[in-house]
Amino acid sequence: PNDLVAVGIRSFYVTNDHGPEQGTNRFLADLLRKPTASIGYYDGESFRIVAKELRYANGIQISPDGSFVLVAETTGKQVRAYRREFVSGKLEEVYRIQLDSGLDNLEWASENELLIAAHPNMLAFMRHAQSASKTSPSQVISIKFHPDEGFFEPIELLKASGKTFSGSSTAATFRNQVYIGNVFESGIWVVSRDDLQE
Repeated sequence: PNDLVAVGIRSFYVTNDHGPEQGTNRFLADLLRKPTASIGYYDGESFRIVAKELRYANGIQISPDGSFVLVAETTGKQVRAYRREFVSGKLEEVYRIQLDSGLDNLEWASENELLIAAHPNMLAFMRHAQSASKTSPSQVISIKFHPDEGFFEPIELLKASGKTFSGSSTAATFRNQVYIGNVFESGIWVVSRDDLQE
């Protein structure tokens, strides 16, 4: 399991970022971008897989109206939107948007704007994961999503070399600030929405 989003008092969706492979096989699955990841659903009593064949399923969110589940794929470099059946929890994929970056977590900035923290250089991020002294670029992407029309053109809000802040993993807004978290470093990077640059 990687991330989850609650959709009720006892129900939630969860991303499984890999399949059963371990060790070298897991590394090869990532390298070859094999679709072994999935989305699970717990309805309060039982758990089942509701979407398969994703490439490193990572961040997951529900749309503000509750009708869609959105999932970021790290090695798939895309966001998928699934229409959700409220009673059964079943998912039907209806939209996707391809982005040239290793996507991490998703956070709503407003009712229709989704912020995505990302790793624009996945090889650098893999090196950073092995040694914190090796930097990895950080990126924050904004996309608009509308239930009836899908995704709109993405906007890159930030792309930084990694010298200031490596391995961005989440971006959330409060008032006019963007708070950017990371995977391996300590601290949070706080940037004005009006001045998103390193």
